[in-house]
This record gives sequence, C-alpha cells and structure tokens, in this order.
Amino acid sequence: MEQKIIKFEHKDRTTAQRAHEKTYHLQLEGLNSAENFLVWMTQYWVRSTIQRIDPLPLIRKSIEEILDKEDQEEFVQYINYIFYLFFNVSSYPLTLGCQHCKKLGSFELNCMALVSFRQNNDNHLTKNLLGHILGINYSEDTKNYIDLISEIYLKSNLKLQLRPEYQDLFQLKSAFMNHSLKYLGSIN
Repeated sequence: MEQKIIKFEHKDRTTAQRAHEKTYHLQLEGLNSAENFLVWMTQYWVRSTIQRIDPLPLIRKSIEEILDKEDQEEFVQYINYIFYLFFNVSSYPLTLGCQHCKKLGSFELNCMALVSFRQNNDNHLTKNLLGHILGINYSEDTKNYIDLISEIYLKSNLKLQLRPEYQDLFQLKSAFMNHSLKYLGSIN
C-alpha cells in the first residue's frame, strides 16, 4: 500500500513540474504607463468577455484622452481582433494575471511582447511569436494588426520596453507541440 502512495505522490509531483510548460505567470517590476495601460486593457477585455459583458465601450472611453482622435476607433478594432484571436485560437492555454498580486499571465505578456518587438522594429521576433501563439492559424493580416497597434501606440508616445523575459514566452508548449516533437523524435 505504501508503495502505491509513493508512486502516486511521485506522479503528482511530475505533473506539477510540467505545469510550467502549459502556463506562465511572471511578476514584472517597474512597468511604465504604456505597459500598465496595455495590461489593464488586456485583463479587462478577457474578464469582461468571460462574464459576457461587452468590453469595448469602456475601452473606447479609456483611450479618449490617451490616443489621437483619428486613431481611436481603429485601435479599438485592432486590439479587439488580436484579443479575440488569442482568446479563441491560441495554440496553448493562455493565462491571465492578477491585478492584486501584480502578476502577469501569458495573455498579457504575449500582447506586450508583440507590441514591444514591433516598436523596436524586430519583425523576425514578431512573426515567430505570432506563429508560436497561433500556430497554423497565423496570418500576415494578424501581423499587420500588431504593426498598426504598435504604430498608434508610438504615435501617442506610448513606448513599451523590450524585456528579456519575453524570450521565455517561446518556451511555452501546447499538447499539439509536445505530440509533434515526439513524432519528430521517433522519425530520427
């Protein structure tokens, strides 16, 4: 009986150790106002969508004083599209952070990383991260929306920092990726 308990505890620990491959939470210190606003917008959009509340009216209202008037409606459309894709099409489970404990989930971090990569003219990382998040569902239109969001953000002097933590996002894996890696390993 004791052997079975030990095996069960070992199996439980092994599963817990692999959980980091499917989820991600990170505490970033010293977010600037542009990053804080994007984090708030992301968290609000996801929570409202889960509660079946339309997030767009409050997002529109929140950007009235931040973005140029001619960019506001386009920005809302682009950001809504990107959030929708992440929420419904992501190739691995995205997590949402906690405002109270100052932790960011992979949902917010991926959005911040994409805008940051694009603002720093790194098309290669932008394309790679989009492909990693959306898998085969990634399209050039999606990259164009990220480009436009980044441009509008920059136009309003909202610059995101390029953080080394964003490289860790490429390590997140989905069940599909794990299966593909095993398949490729069996071929070799």
